[in-house]
Amino acid sequence: MEVRHTVEIAALVAAHNGRLIESRAPLPTFPLELVSKTAADRARMWEREFDASDGIAPSSRRGRFGRSLREAAEEVLAAEVLTRVWAATLIACDLRRGRVHAEPVARGILLAQLRARRRVLELLVAATDARLAEWAPVDDLRRRAERWTDLLLGRLVVEHDVCDLAFDAERAREFGAEQLDGGPAAGSRQVWEFVLAGIQLAFAGAARCPSPLAAHHRAIAGAVLATFPPQSFAGDGPFRPVWQGWLRRSATSKSPPEARGRIAGPHSPGGGPAAPR
Repeated sequence: MEVRHTVEIAALVAAHNGRLIESRAPLPTFPLELVSKTAADRARMWEREFDASDGIAPSSRRGRFGRSLREAAEEVLAAEVLTRVWAATLIACDLRRGRVHAEPVARGILLAQLRARRRVLELLVAATDARLAEWAPVDDLRRRAERWTDLLLGRLVVEHDVCDLAFDAERAREFGAEQLDGGPAAGSRQVWEFVLAGIQLAFAGAARCPSPLAAHHRAIAGAVLATFPPQSFAGDGPFRPVWQGWLRRSATSKSPPEARGRIAGPHSPGGGPAAPR
């Protein structure tokens, strides 16, 4: 699972999260717990990866998995798009239902992500003149990730005031106002085709090598999709290749032990989590 696939899942969530927020059904507990645990594990592994490079000559710095720190940094920045969109969705669900249930999970997931982000920013700040050319693409990716996050959060910022999940609250609010002013057409298939195409183009240059944390990304994506009501993604047009690709990668790859066999795909029977063992 490449890092760009995580951002595609974030767009899928943004396109359909209204169905989850407006649903009267309680959010399933197991997927929330799985996302929380897997995201925390992933953040710890990122931390160890960055720690493993300390004290190594800059010209040969590699993380504990042997990949370059630039690849690890790009992965963190791309993953944050889904983290923020999903956290905002959970908070909006609680606000809509008038209860506190998912927000603590959302805040915990975001906190774990922010710890990894801090390490990436430290690397960007520490880049010497000789390494600026190497790290410039990472900083460019950071800017793109922030802008796309604000676009995907726009409607939630306007409707549910989740401003602290955006990078630039005013920018997100402007995006949201444009989306809502467009009426039903703003959520049309054609609009989301443009959004998905833009995301794929913006993140096409991100790390393409299979990530050593791919199983964690798959488990998180699967748990996120499993919280949606059944048939949420039926006939979802431009996003059909997104969830089909996710199912294909999940079927041919191993997941973290705690996730194996417990999360059904978005179009599997029941459309949600299998019973915990």
